[in-house]
Amino acid sequence: MNNANKEILCAGNRLKHFREAILKLSQTGLGKELDCSQQKVNLLEKGKQELNYKDLAKLIELGLDVHWLFSGKGNMLYSRQSLKKQAQEFISVLETFVE
Repeated sequence: MNNANKEILCAGNRLKHFREAILKLSQTGLGKELDCSQQKVNLLEKGKQELNYKDLAKLIELGLDVHWLFSGKGNMLYSRQSLKKQAQEFISVLETFVE
């Protein structure tokens, strides 16, 4: 397994930990939050599918620190004070690449 695939798998494990420990949601419940299916959440957690920018923005809104998700470093959760602002900035930056 190459390093990129290993990182995706690790991010999937961290996503699962966030879902279970913080959100206390099933895969179906997280799917509802992300507006996707339980099967997609399962694939994300297994590292078989990558998160898109909309999924990442929704996870930020739920409190997940994306730096922690992908690196395992820092805190799992963003501070609640600047959460919405960070999510909107993230969406704005990523939308410039999509359009």
